[in-house]
Amino acid sequence: MTDQPVTLDDSQRAVLALPAGASAIVLGVAGSGKTTTLVELAAARLDAGLEPAGLLVVAGSRQAATALRDRLAARTALVTPGPLARSMPSFAHAVLTAAALAEGRPAPQLLSGAEQDRIIAAMLAGHADDAAAGLAGGPDWPQHLGAEVREQPGFRAELRELMAAAAERGMGADALAREGASRDVPEWVAAGAFMAEFERLQRLERRGADAVTAASLLRTAATRIAATDVPVPSLVLVDDAQELTEGAVVLLEALRGRGATVIAFGDPDTTTGGFRGADPALLAALPGRLGFAERAGHRLLLRRDHRHGEILRAFAASLAQGIGAAGASDHRGAAAAAAAPGLVELRVADSLEEQARQIARVIHERRREGIAHDAIGIIVRTGRAATELASMLSALDVPIASGGPTRLREAPVVEALVQVLAVATGRAPLTGALAEQLLRSDLLGLDALAVRRLKRALRHRIIADGGEVHVPGAELVREAVEQPDALAELRGARVGASAARRLSRMLGEARALVEAEAAGSADQVLWAAWAAAGVADAWQRAALEGGSVERALANRRLDAVVALFDQVARLIERRPDVDTGGFVDAWLASSVDDDSLAARTEGARVAIGTPGQFVGRELDTVVVAGLQDGVWPNLRPRGSLLGANRLDGDGTEDARTAVLHDELRTFAKAVSTARTTVVLAAVESDDEQPSPFTAGVTRVPPHAEAWHSLRSLVAHLRRRVVERDDAAAAAALQRLAAEGVPGAATAEWAGLAPVTTAERLDLDEPVVASPSSMQKLDECQVAWVIDRLAGSTSNRAAGFGTIVHEAVETVDATDAAALEAAIDARVGELVHESSWEALQQRADIPPVAAQIADYFQRLRGERWRVEAGEHEARFSVEFDDGSRLKGSIDWLEHGEDGTVRVVDLKTGKHKPDNHAELGNLQLRAYQFAISLGAIEGVPAESKTEARLFMPRVSTRSKVVETPEFDAVREHFAEHLRAAIETMGGAAFSASPAEHCYDDFSFGQCAIHVLPEVTE
Repeated sequence: MTDQPVTLDDSQRAVLALPAGASAIVLGVAGSGKTTTLVELAAARLDAGLEPAGLLVVAGSRQAATALRDRLAARTALVTPGPLARSMPSFAHAVLTAAALAEGRPAPQLLSGAEQDRIIAAMLAGHADDAAAGLAGGPDWPQHLGAEVREQPGFRAELRELMAAAAERGMGADALAREGASRDVPEWVAAGAFMAEFERLQRLERRGADAVTAASLLRTAATRIAATDVPVPSLVLVDDAQELTEGAVVLLEALRGRGATVIAFGDPDTTTGGFRGADPALLAALPGRLGFAERAGHRLLLRRDHRHGEILRAFAASLAQGIGAAGASDHRGAAAAAAAPGLVELRVADSLEEQARQIARVIHERRREGIAHDAIGIIVRTGRAATELASMLSALDVPIASGGPTRLREAPVVEALVQVLAVATGRAPLTGALAEQLLRSDLLGLDALAVRRLKRALRHRIIADGGEVHVPGAELVREAVEQPDALAELRGARVGASAARRLSRMLGEARALVEAEAAGSADQVLWAAWAAAGVADAWQRAALEGGSVERALANRRLDAVVALFDQVARLIERRPDVDTGGFVDAWLASSVDDDSLAARTEGARVAIGTPGQFVGRELDTVVVAGLQDGVWPNLRPRGSLLGANRLDGDGTEDARTAVLHDELRTFAKAVSTARTTVVLAAVESDDEQPSPFTAGVTRVPPHAEAWHSLRSLVAHLRRRVVERDDAAAAAALQRLAAEGVPGAATAEWAGLAPVTTAERLDLDEPVVASPSSMQKLDECQVAWVIDRLAGSTSNRAAGFGTIVHEAVETVDATDAAALEAAIDARVGELVHESSWEALQQRADIPPVAAQIADYFQRLRGERWRVEAGEHEARFSVEFDDGSRLKGSIDWLEHGEDGTVRVVDLKTGKHKPDNHAELGNLQLRAYQFAISLGAIEGVPAESKTEARLFMPRVSTRSKVVETPEFDAVREHFAEHLRAAIETMGGAAFSASPAEHCYDDFSFGQCAIHVLPEVTE
């Protein structure tokens, strides 16, 4: 034994004084030292001569078993033939494996949740196909469970839950059907027939090999223990026995039948596994079920709470008063022993984002008080809520480590690799949207700007080669990935072209193996795609040598890839004949993972997770977040669709009360995890109300100084320094700068560094101005230069305008039907995020076509004509300094008196802003080009008019005329020279009032209209 003295109270010592062979249950509140007593009892029995092989310690989960295993190893320092602590399913599987080996049979295979879901999905799809073909379509489901319901993942989840509940209770398929018939529950009758077919099918898939589901595992092991002489432990210590299920109790009964002593420790008020079948009443029922209820002293109470002070103990006790006794309540009177009273407070925010900011502030304050990050935990009701909150907190400089495993399907790198395999095997087509999605995945790493540059470069190359582009940019990207020669020497998109070539190699390598005469196995194809991605070395370096954030991200990605390979290997082990397509089919058919990604700790980090992920843990500070009415508690009865929750008794019992008690137990578990401080967090708004669990807890107002992250703290201190010349704030900034906090050092402050250059933007190239660029420059110079340097964000409205312009050029513009057909033929090229948006876009086509046709008919009646070839009338004017004015006019109209009218077709719904003195600059530029003789066939001295034609504006008149040009020609020439000077310059000004805050600036001005201090 190691020399680690532990001070036990009298009630704990009474447990250690139990005579050998005496079974018992030990009840105590959270913090009463149940696990400590269990460890000391195990050490004492081993010290008294018990062989390690004769001891089994059962924990409530895999994670808790791992922690307890380490604790036992440190306490006993013994060499053992296997782990002393296991979860109950782990022990059951070991029993079945030992029994099979002793009988010369292969070890049984555990049917994973993912494979079970896949088989159920395939069966339901087969039944639907049979019914469509007029054949028998499987079980006779009730009418409300029609084919549309049965194809949903939620129905499969409910069906798995019902099958698991039946297996937990020892009910086979026939027994479930009989129960349904006797209680008039047709869902159970149909489910029983389905369950029988399921069992036959999975036996056929395994060619008769033994297979067990997670639900049937414990009962199957109990049967083997009772029927064989497989070795079993003589002493079983159960930690967190409130998490026991019916199957686990049956297994303990089998162990007791073989002579094992069972001592169970638990708190019926803190169960977290109710949704998995855990029943806290089973703890109090153990003496009767295991046959030691008649022995005196079989029920022991731990009477002191060593974790909590008076305030936390009183709060936990008040919660327990609302929970059903579950056969045991006398343990609730434990006295608080901790010196500090503790703290319970409620923080209410008006949004989820504000809730995250308040939580971040609490964590930073606790860290400043000396509490390590890994002594703080955040507990939420669901895994999805944990993921969302973790993302928000990470952005607020809170180092986050998930409190438990993450679903493999939620890892972006896994999703990308499976999508590549789906395309390579023909299970999914490579669409433009998918190609763009893959390029922006973790594997290929492009951002939106790089993808946009790639699209633009591909489009420009086609046009430069004399071609025309009539497809969306995403389709150009898809074609380039399929034919990578198009990416050779692509200018302006080096990064995007490199990523597209890698994606092409990934697909090519995978397809080559899939289509080979001796096709590669699924793991070989996956390896080929992974190797071609070319990120393994970079991620390995980041995982070993990167900064904390970079290292954590790289490790998470690599863990996900390794887990995916492991999942493929296990599928091949279960189904040796499966190919890559079979793996993809199995993956796509199921919504359940075979396994999950274990939480990885990178230094001291704040844990976040669900109550079940904190079983067996104790932390200084716990934030219980997301306490919303309807979320926590969630009073929807479990298994409500197929009634799995009614298998045990009368369906008329108050299920909501039972669910409320379960919810209270999970909340009590979350709260009792804290040692000194509990912070409850909720949102209160027009749509959200705090949970009733927060009633009576003192609300704490938001901090007066509203910083909530290191970045916002730096901003707060900088403001105090600038506005108040605050010496304390300056000293704090110096300390933060010494720790390397971004923005704290004055050298990093924007606006203090000297101007890097005052050189002209286009020093080596002449300025090329276009009429539209002049209009944009006049609206906002900063928006223009951002658009010039970073590329504008394309939008559907601009694409629609291009299609309308081409229709006017290519068909008879007086024929509304022809215009409508031409526009409708190409509008499908636009990317719509939803079907209703596409319908709305198509609904705009007939009125637009009618307005254009009406315009040209009126034009013809007024004896104006449009010459052939004068649609898209292009021009280029070069000035003495080498700069140019270059553009194209939508069309020119000629009057009988020789007047030339410039027309610019606008398909937007809003009139563009005019220059105060010159009018519409785009039209003026066209007139100026004509006055210089830049339009072929149009004399320079021609009298000109100009108008905007806007078929979609809401006003009655769709035409906006421009005043006479001659009066402003010289003024415009001066304006043009000034615009060219600005475009080639190094300084640009914004126009916030007129443009930047406008709803239709499409975010181009966000860079300079955000507040001075951002979050």
